[in-house]
Amino acid sequence: MIPLIQATTPPMTCSQFEDCENTTILSIITVVYNDLPGLVRTIQSVHSLLGSEAVEHIVIDGSSTPDVKDFLVEKSIGFPKMIWKSEPDKGLYDAMNKGLKAAIGKFVIFMNAGDKFSSKFSFDMFKRYAFADGGNHVVIGRSLEVYLNDAYVRPALGAEAKIFSMPPHQATFYPVKFYSSNEYKLDKPVGADGDFTGRALDQCGGVFLPCVVCEFELGGRSSSYGNFRQLMVRHREATSVKAQIKLLLKAFLWLIIGQKNLYRVLAVGKYTRISKSEYSASLDIAPHKKIIRQPTAKIIGSSS
Repeated sequence: MIPLIQATTPPMTCSQFEDCENTTILSIITVVYNDLPGLVRTIQSVHSLLGSEAVEHIVIDGSSTPDVKDFLVEKSIGFPKMIWKSEPDKGLYDAMNKGLKAAIGKFVIFMNAGDKFSSKFSFDMFKRYAFADGGNHVVIGRSLEVYLNDAYVRPALGAEAKIFSMPPHQATFYPVKFYSSNEYKLDKPVGADGDFTGRALDQCGGVFLPCVVCEFELGGRSSSYGNFRQLMVRHREATSVKAQIKLLLKAFLWLIIGQKNLYRVLAVGKYTRISKSEYSASLDIAPHKKIIRQPTAKIIGSSS
């Protein structure tokens, strides 16, 4: 069983971490491929954080058309902490590895094109929780995942301790002691994000951040079951017969009840479903006790 601790000691403030205000605390990495509208949405949410010297934004562009590069040239003017690279890559996770190599923050988070920071995300709250142990844990917050008029709060309200078994990478902050020596595995074309986060939690442990960090649309690689070729890749990557059966069952239900109803079924017990109009500040109320997962393995490097 994964060891969980519910601690009552309040998190330290960022000022208790050496040179916290004079260094880059957070590297935000955005990967984009031929998705200028998505990149625009992401950058609009990121730029509100770039007023702080403690935040940098790294954009890795693998697009085959020049519009994204032209936009980055214009948008980066006046933002010295916005760094970008435009060149071909070997796919999503190769581009994400490039971002990791460029990052200098004490923590890194991926907010890829189309994803965005929630208006409810508090950088100050993140710092308090991140540096409670000297900045060594993975920090995982809530996500708001949207499909049509439905919005799903992850983890479900009242089920915060489950966050470590199903963390959204757009709400996951990885500490430098992990990401500086680990990469996404390119031999996992769909499941590399889950593998990366799993290794990070095993090696560093985790702490739950009780605020909504990100918002994104459902239907990406890990939440889509209608693409046969992608489904077969995920089936091969599954680590057990049970996982393969669950995947095929989800694909079957996708065909029978449709995408919207499948998301509603999968949300039971794991997410809190709300309407977009119900998205309110009540989601930011902290649980009574701090929720921590302890590490279970030593820090080791990995190759791609």
